[in-house]
Amino acid sequence: MNFDEFTGTVQHRLEFPGTGEAVRAIRATLQTLGSRIPAGNAEDLAASLPMEIKWYMTGAVREHGQRFDWQEFLDCVSEIEGTDRA
Repeated sequence: MNFDEFTGTVQHRLEFPGTGEAVRAIRATLQTLGSRIPAGNAEDLAASLPMEIKWYMTGAVREHGQRFDWQEFLDCVSEIEGTDRA
């Protein structure tokens, strides 16, 4: 899947009006997921992503392998994205 297909799918599923909102949601989610899983796993998973966004999961993460639950995951995503959890 290329970048446009990936962002278009996210935009459609989340019913965002534009690509910018989709990219912000993707960035926040991938950075948070990248923080949660070990660095090697993040690199493996990022390898299947379009090159324009794979950096969010690997290069934009300061510390990999952090432990947190689902609620903390949602809090982190919404904080990075600058929006409420809904």
